[in-house]
Amino acid sequence: MRPFCRLYPFERWPDGSWSVQMSRYGDLAEARAGGGACLGVEEAERMEDVLTAFGTTRESVESLGEQLAEETRAHGRG
Repeated sequence: MRPFCRLYPFERWPDGSWSVQMSRYGDLAEARAGGGACLGVEEAERMEDVLTAFGTTRESVESLGEQLAEETRAHGRG
């Protein structure tokens, strides 16, 4: 059974796009032994595979990142 994977913190890339930040062991056996890794992330070869594992899309991540940024700005103004 796989451990539950959480969505990771959002990060803004230098080109202005949003993504999710994730830690990786880089080795599936080490990730399994460590016990705290998201195996879906470890098994993914590309970011598209990560997004599929989380049941989301780049567009959804972009939208959530922009929403987070706007709410953060609004909080600062409040």
